[in-house]
Amino acid sequence: MSRPLVLVAHGTRSEHGRADLEEIREAVTRAASEVDVRLVLLEHGPPPSEVLAGLIAPVLVPLLLPSGFH
Repeated sequence: MSRPLVLVAHGTRSEHGRADLEEIREAVTRAASEVDVRLVLLEHGPPPSEVLAGLIAPVLVPLLLPSGFH
């Protein structure tokens, strides 16, 4: 069994930005259909503990998009 893959992003209030992140998660899921792929938003999303609940030895992948700004 494959280890779960968790894409970790900062998060955004923008609906468009959240849709972009979900598109990335869906693309990774299509490319690796045997892997449980989840998206964690450090801000503006469900608490990471909820998304990570029940996972054993997940692989965390930073998802940093350079067009982000404050």
